[in-house]
Amino acid sequence: MKIKLSCGGHAWGNGGDMPGYETRNGITEDGRSATLAVTALPTSDGSADRVDGTLDAMLCAQK
Repeated sequence: MKIKLSCGGHAWGNGGDMPGYETRNGITEDGRSATLAVTALPTSDGSADRVDGTLDAMLCAQK
């Protein structure tokens, strides 16, 4: 999937989920990369959206 980054540009990555678990990874064209795995994630409080934000923060912090 193509991920638009808050610091500009895009990353290419993949994610997966099932109740209670979320994974995300991404790599930018200039080689920045990050992988995130969260376990025991609540399913009904919007926590999954924060996983996307955390990946964005991880990739943008490397810029």
